[in-house]
Amino acid sequence: MKSAMTSFLGEPFRWILAGFALLSLCGCALVRNDTAPLAALPAGSIGLADDIELVRDAWPDASWWHRYRDPQLDALVARALQDAPSLVVARERVVASAAQAELVGASSGLLVGLKASVDRESVSENGFLGAYGRKLPLLGTDGPWYTQATAGLSGAYEFDFWGKDRAKTQAALGVVNARRAEAAQVELLLATGIAHVYFDLQLLHEKALLEVDAQLVAVESRRRCLREALRALVGAGAGDLPEIAPVPLQEQPAALPPHLGFELLAHRPDLQAMSWYVQASLDRVTAARAAFYPSFDLRAFAGLDTLHTNELWRRSSRQLNLVPGMSLPLFDSGRLNANLATARGQSNALVAQYNEMVFQAVKEVAQRSIEIEGLRRRAEVHAGQIQAAEKVARSAEACLKRGLTDLVAAREATLPWLHERLVSLELRGAGLHAEVALLAALGGGYDAVPEKR
Repeated sequence: MKSAMTSFLGEPFRWILAGFALLSLCGCALVRNDTAPLAALPAGSIGLADDIELVRDAWPDASWWHRYRDPQLDALVARALQDAPSLVVARERVVASAAQAELVGASSGLLVGLKASVDRESVSENGFLGAYGRKLPLLGTDGPWYTQATAGLSGAYEFDFWGKDRAKTQAALGVVNARRAEAAQVELLLATGIAHVYFDLQLLHEKALLEVDAQLVAVESRRRCLREALRALVGAGAGDLPEIAPVPLQEQPAALPPHLGFELLAHRPDLQAMSWYVQASLDRVTAARAAFYPSFDLRAFAGLDTLHTNELWRRSSRQLNLVPGMSLPLFDSGRLNANLATARGQSNALVAQYNEMVFQAVKEVAQRSIEIEGLRRRAEVHAGQIQAAEKVARSAEACLKRGLTDLVAAREATLPWLHERLVSLELRGAGLHAEVALLAALGGGYDAVPEKR
């Protein structure tokens, strides 16, 4: 005995399904233009030279600027991370990409809707339904006017046998993760940029105490320029930035994490962003390849249909449609191959850019490390020069008090000491900038937390 489904489908319908299955096994468009994917750098190749050594510590904290124990700096960075225009743009891009990912994911799911329509029409006597165009009670027709009504539930679902929709969804999620990493990179650039400008301001405050009167105008002009730069970074209005009070600069030892290998990829937001773009591009290649294979979908309708609205709710008006479909690309003038070649080319370009960024990241860490070590050694050497100059200045001051020299000679003897103190300030400032640059090169406390795929 035939099953209810077999009875419903009928013999021709089953032959159509068999033809679909046969075509799906042996039929697909020919892939001609795909090339091998470019290989990304292995994690084991990331590292510094053995002769680059610093005090061993750990990766920077997420709020690394707190280590300087400066409430003014903390407040400026906190305000920038809340109001800075560049960060608002980055966060809105995250929201937009997340919405796009939801759209891509939803487009491949089951669609169910309520369908209802009323069609009032006059049937042509000379058309396909010409017999219904006349009023013939004996034949059951009362034309030419009819009101056709339909009400029911409709559904559609496309089967993702080759992973095309899944790859598109993964690519969209990859873009979301990349946008989030880019937002973290904007935060890092804002915080390090504010730290650079802020330390310059503090250095100018200390220099002003040592500079002679003729140079104070230049110092004040530079201070105002730095204040404007800081105001732009924070996103403050013309009179909305508090006065920056002078504070002693904190000495902080430079440090590197104990291991600098694969972890650098997870702690650099720019590398993480590019990594997610690469992964998204590979998913788009997968989707482009899957487009060469047959696609299957199933559409269904269960409801009521009638030519007379007064009969709509009768049992005899029930209608059930089951429409399986298949789309098989045979000849497309090279469109699918061109799309695959484009996706592959874009992916390879992103992989090459990613590899270049990895080399650049390691170079930045190495250069900042070497710079900090050089500044530390210069500061050690210069400490002795300051002590020697200070002894000369103290001796001249003592001679002046005893009347063994005049005021001019005593003041001239203090000039070398003032000069060495200015050099010391410049070394301290360079060290602070180098340390902030190293923090940025290490990712500034960022750690990747990707959207689940």
